[in-house]
Amino acid sequence: MTLLVRNEEDIIEQSLRFHHARGVDSFIVMDNLSTDRTPEIIKSLAKTLDIECVHQPEDTYDQAKWVTQMARWALCGHGADWVINSDADEFWVAASGDLKTELQCVPDTTGTLSVARHNAVVIGETVHLARSHPETSDIFEKVSHNALARIIHEGRLAAAA
Repeated sequence: MTLLVRNEEDIIEQSLRFHHARGVDSFIVMDNLSTDRTPEIIKSLAKTLDIECVHQPEDTYDQAKWVTQMARWALCGHGADWVINSDADEFWVAASGDLKTELQCVPDTTGTLSVARHNAVVIGETVHLARSHPETSDIFEKVSHNALARIIHEGRLAAAA
């Protein structure tokens, strides 16, 4: 799994532990100019999880370039069979079992998967007190929308070739 992060101290540990528990073998986490504790949290977790920490000092936020670069590192440096490009606040859940088991069932001839994406509905007295998480949320949008109310299309997983 690759993650491009900036100021994610509130969610990064939970995200990495959640995905590791569901079969993600290794992570490449690129930190782009975080000013909070995100880099320290990642370095601490790297003591027990297979995490390659990468510092990205450019302030151009060239997301496509950096995510592609991390996917190539996952293939060449980590021997990845599948690469999940994720955000720290995205939680990938397999239909049954864990992610690794689910992906092992995919035919070798498959190079890319389209996956359904569902936003958890946030319920709380105020937005600041509300939280959503796949382990605690049970209401999900059938069609996901971004903050501008535009439809968000399916996510994609790419097989390393």
